[in-house]
Amino acid sequence: MELITLKTFNNELDAYLFSQFLSNHNIQSYMFNQFISTIYPIFNNTVGGIEVKINIKDIEKANVVIELYKQ
Repeated sequence: MELITLKTFNNELDAYLFSQFLSNHNIQSYMFNQFISTIYPIFNNTVGGIEVKINIKDIEKANVVIELYKQ
């Protein structure tokens, strides 16, 4: 399975809410860097923030869901 970064966040709560939104639309997602960004927020920019990744096969469906999330 190849993962692609769908969206990047500066805090864990926003990343978690987005991940749950994807889950509600049957898209499995994975969060990366959430522990280092939460424990050591000063390193958030160094690691690139909290990344929400999905399977590359779900990218078209995810793009539609992102438009719903923006509303």
